[in-house]
Amino acid sequence: MSSATSHTTNAVLVWLNGIRRLLRGMLGANAYNDYVAHRQRVHPGKPVMSEREFWREQAREQEANPGARCC
Repeated sequence: MSSATSHTTNAVLVWLNGIRRLLRGMLGANAYNDYVAHRQRVHPGKPVMSEREFWREQAREQEANPGARCC
């Protein structure tokens, strides 16, 4: 593979990874990882909810405070 082809392939992969990260962020797929990172950074040594507990709490919060959502 030529250097130009390799560079183009890498650029496309970087672009696709950026789109993937953007979509995951928009859909909330990164929420648990963001929560864990926040807890470890701001509240070190404090307990961290399991992923299951986190999503249950998210659902509870959304039902209690629907805010701006489509349905």
